[in-house]
Amino acid sequence: MIKYTGLDYLKIDIASQMGYDKESFEYRIQWVNDNEDNLEFLEDKADNYYRYAAAVKALRQYQAGIPTGHMVGLDACSSGPQILSVIVGCSVGAKNTGAIGQIRADLYGILTKTMNDLLNGETSECTRKIIKSALMPFFYGSLAMPKEVFGVDTKELSVFNQSAEIVCPGAFMLLPIMLAMWDKTALEYNWDLPDGWQVKYLVKEKVNTKIEIDTLADHPTFVYRRTVNTTLESAAKIPANLVQSIDSFIVRELTSRCDYVAGHLRSAKIALKRVVEGTDLKVYSYHEKMWRKHKFLSLAGIEYDVLPAYSYKYAQAMIKFIDRVLAKPSFSVVSIFDEFKCHPNYMNYVRQEYINILAELADSRILDALLSDIVEKKIHIKKMSKNLSKLIRQSEYSLS
Repeated sequence: MIKYTGLDYLKIDIASQMGYDKESFEYRIQWVNDNEDNLEFLEDKADNYYRYAAAVKALRQYQAGIPTGHMVGLDACSSGPQILSVIVGCSVGAKNTGAIGQIRADLYGILTKTMNDLLNGETSECTRKIIKSALMPFFYGSLAMPKEVFGVDTKELSVFNQSAEIVCPGAFMLLPIMLAMWDKTALEYNWDLPDGWQVKYLVKEKVNTKIEIDTLADHPTFVYRRTVNTTLESAAKIPANLVQSIDSFIVRELTSRCDYVAGHLRSAKIALKRVVEGTDLKVYSYHEKMWRKHKFLSLAGIEYDVLPAYSYKYAQAMIKFIDRVLAKPSFSVVSIFDEFKCHPNYMNYVRQEYINILAELADSRILDALLSDIVEKKIHIKKMSKNLSKLIRQSEYSLS
């Protein structure tokens, strides 16, 4: 991963807010250099006026030697398809969502070109905006939205599905598997994540009830709408909730690795060292059980394990992990969905940890673990590649 200075990230932020967020980091830095004397005069042209103005002000403060608390942010590229591609080992989808490679990927732009090439002028040209409105909900389980955008049984709909499979074959393959897991008799679905968080998804539906007020003249009525926990014949909620639960796990995990309390981690390390130096208790803590289940070593929550009950293997791995985290500074991270913001001086650490987490997810068994929890029986999905984590660790634009 190429590392940049805090000043570079400030310039990247300015250009991103102007509307150049799909360009390379070098392009964004150079754009600011080329327009440095006129940045204030370009505010009205910015995609995000307020964020652009704030970033320019922070640059001027830096140039005047005034400390700034301005936070810069980078987004995951199409995080839903990106996550699905990573956990199933799909190198094509990973490349098209920026998880691997050295270029800034634009999944919606790639799909737009793929569709238009396949249509070959048979219909009016599809735009990126139209494609995004269909693709974003599609990989979260909505088969209805593409039909709403392109129509039912149309050439465009057929080509859209064909193109989605071409650009993200792994995510496309997983979609019907997850949709087929819906149980029309179920009231809830449960699964857990590598850091010990548990998801409890209640099946809910909005119900309208007509209320009659028989104590008033003419018995006036009104409709009362409420949400009830009930069974449903079908719903496309499992893909969305599963992906978003992993998304939230990534936020928690990255935050725990960056915004840590050194004393807590050192205390946890003391408990772990007792296992290495003493007796292997073979009575696993909850977090070690999650590690064995998901094959993902999570830092989140290790300081709250009450009993020093770990295996040698887990203790040694966690001690090494803690040492790696303590070797870098602790700093604040703010996340807004899949955007991660921090002080410009620390963005290299955020990018690196995001890459680390994606690589570890690629090597993990999280997909099998979550699907097995949902259907309450063992599920195994064969990964599409074996070396994806190595390629992820060489990437540049997982966050951009």
